[in-house]
Amino acid sequence: MKRSVIALITDFGLNDVYVGVMKGVMLSINPDAVIVDITHSIPRHDIAAGSYALRAAYGFFPEGTVFVIVVDPGVGGKRPIICARSGGRYFLAPDNGVLGALLSEEGYESLVRVEREDLYLKPVSSTFHGRDIFAPVAAHLSEGLDIRSLGEATADFVRVEIPEAETGREGIVADVRWVDIFGNVVTSVTARTAREVVGKWAGIAIRGKRERFPLVESYEALMPGGLLAIIGSSGFLEISVREGSAAERLGLAAGERIVLIESGEE
Repeated sequence: MKRSVIALITDFGLNDVYVGVMKGVMLSINPDAVIVDITHSIPRHDIAAGSYALRAAYGFFPEGTVFVIVVDPGVGGKRPIICARSGGRYFLAPDNGVLGALLSEEGYESLVRVEREDLYLKPVSSTFHGRDIFAPVAAHLSEGLDIRSLGEATADFVRVEIPEAETGREGIVADVRWVDIFGNVVTSVTARTAREVVGKWAGIAIRGKRERFPLVESYEALMPGGLLAIIGSSGFLEISVREGSAAERLGLAAGERIVLIESGEE
């Protein structure tokens, strides 16, 4: 059975030829492949952000999709490349932790180290495994190649601790997981915590920041320019400005740690 959908997550951006070249390699092998760009705007070398983007997106794709995640600061080194089958989907990535959270949470039906050098483009560049290894292997998988033929089965993969939000006496200690194109600040506070804890607060503040804001159900609750918190589409609490950028206004970026407190506390 053909698995013709290939979904890409990289930190390559779109200013260079890298993404286009990868697609060219894939289409040369499987002209029928449907290639979907999930995002190429992962902050450079940010494994945690790549993991977040994958977890936010993969469940909306059909079974059989081949996900290619190239956030690979160790490219050309000794880090292995792994391929997993989980939930009927396929995940191809460097073994640097970018798949760690997904495999730990969801488990897997198969997990192998990719060792099929006969599938690679030659010569293999030490700086562009996306083109020479990931792209051709993904294309062959999309044509129905058995994952077990890629290499030796393994149960080992790199697990990277991605801290969850913690509620304590000082408030909710959380991380900024992502900042989207609108400047919305996606935190590690789950929807459940937002409803059960933040929802009972009179208002919200970030320790060290002067502004206060409410938890709302929709952007319409405030006038343009209003600062707010909302449960976003990924199931996490987001801090937003209606028709503006919360990241710019509050000076926040992905990877930062913040403490949410009830408005009026210091």
